[in-house]
Amino acid sequence: MAYPKEEWQKAKVLRESGKSLSEVELLTGINKSSIQRKEKKENWQLNKTQQLKSDIIEVEKENAKILQRKTQLREKIATLEDYEIKYLDELIQDEAKIRSLLFSTTALNVIRINEDLQQNMKYEKVSCGDGVQILEPVKLSASDYKNAQEALDKASITLGINQRHSSNQINVNTQNNIQNNNIPLSIEDAEKEALALGVPLEILIK
Repeated sequence: MAYPKEEWQKAKVLRESGKSLSEVELLTGINKSSIQRKEKKENWQLNKTQQLKSDIIEVEKENAKILQRKTQLREKIATLEDYEIKYLDELIQDEAKIRSLLFSTTALNVIRINEDLQQNMKYEKVSCGDGVQILEPVKLSASDYKNAQEALDKASITLGINQRHSSNQINVNTQNNIQNNNIPLSIEDAEKEALALGVPLEILIK
């Protein structure tokens, strides 16, 4: 029995989105054996779009929640006087500008720190006598790496990349405590310790 092209296209999408043969048969009218032969012949990618479908459904749920919140906010705003709405809007706009500026400045700072780390160089003032100072390039020290890591850590929080605290714990053994018992540190502290010592993090992790 010949089936319309549209039904075969629908069957293919259904199978690649995770639907079973029985479900596809019910939704398209194409019998399961025909579907199996077709998908084998054309090498359909089963479950190809299943995750995408799930993601889209999740986004739609989130959008529905946002719309509900917007409706609730409109109802609350409707209870305000005109002058209250006016000045509230000004406050919101000002705070949004501040957040945007903070985000941009933090991102720029991260770029500059990265450039310094790549070059392994910074500039320091050096006295030439008679109160004259010039800038000379010097290699980064362990303290500079530690400061850079702390700055990047704070930046990652500002940019919303990392959580402020990590619950993960790892055991490290520093050079100063090589003969002592292992000391439990957070991943964040271990990274700082590695930078301070000038060694890769992998060396400290047991």
